[in-house]
Amino acid sequence: MHLFRFGCMMTDCANGSETNRHMSVIPQNFLKHIPSCRLVLSGAANIDRTGWLDAPSAMGCSNPGRFDETPGGTALNVASVVAALGVKPELVSLVAQDSAGLGLRAELKARGVDAYVDGPTRANTGTYTCVIEPDGSLLIGLADMAIFDGFSAQLAVGRTESLTAEGWICVDTNLPPRELSKLLQKSGSAKKIGLTVSKAKAPRLKAFADQLDLVFTNRVEAGALCGFDDETTKSASNDTLAQALAETGVVSAVITDGTDDVAVVEYGEVHMLKVRPVKHVADVTGAGDALVGASLYGLMCGVPLVKAVEIGIKAAQATIQSKGAWRSDLARLIGLPGRSK
Repeated sequence: MHLFRFGCMMTDCANGSETNRHMSVIPQNFLKHIPSCRLVLSGAANIDRTGWLDAPSAMGCSNPGRFDETPGGTALNVASVVAALGVKPELVSLVAQDSAGLGLRAELKARGVDAYVDGPTRANTGTYTCVIEPDGSLLIGLADMAIFDGFSAQLAVGRTESLTAEGWICVDTNLPPRELSKLLQKSGSAKKIGLTVSKAKAPRLKAFADQLDLVFTNRVEAGALCGFDDETTKSASNDTLAQALAETGVVSAVITDGTDDVAVVEYGEVHMLKVRPVKHVADVTGAGDALVGASLYGLMCGVPLVKAVEIGIKAAQATIQSKGAWRSDLARLIGLPGRSK
């Protein structure tokens, strides 16, 4: 793991400027240029099948509603957000040679993502199926991600070995932890980011936590990573959670908690960021991925971690006001330069 402190006199890879992490406003001089450094993401790329209930759920019986199908997966969503903000990310994943896989490849190209997603011929492209209540909250989700069990670090090493100290690599726990550890070891001095993805998969991050510079998680997933039971996670203070994360090897983390404030942890120091309520919530799917993608964009511009997460919060709030995990107009909504058309 690098002794890397986000925003501590960090040089902007685009324009060579510097900033201090205690600045009280988002430094606009960092945001007027799209960063030129590379970002490689490795994780899930799949089909999201979202069911929209017409009325509050009634368990144990048929419920009227409808289904949508869109591209999804943590790494794909984050890559799409970063691309919408102007950076051309490189996505390494597994996508089958079926009709769903062909559709994903076409959509990634349209979104401005360089995709390296060759998967096995005898497999199904991954799917995530969820059901959304009329108020936009998640009722239940089901992930069919068996294809990713066959991921090998060798698929991505060609992209990561050439990363320099100005580069970034972001991995999610949908992939086998042993392979992710190998991949991070082959990423040189690039900044290394980990995403916990879910309560069930968060403990996988323990296998490579000490190789990471920063982890994005939520309170439930952070508790699972630390080995807490549900009650302990719920009652734990942010300082307690930060200390427990440090014991797993995580030194810096961004911890969300639904609509509550966001905790930003840097080497034992906890900063709390206010989250203003959103009047209209259409769909919470993708909110966390939007926060990660926009925060990464800020960090790549040289913005301090706390201020980068403020950008991420804005992106998450904009995303949940429309259906789906991605918005092509995200840059305009949060006041960033955005991808040239």
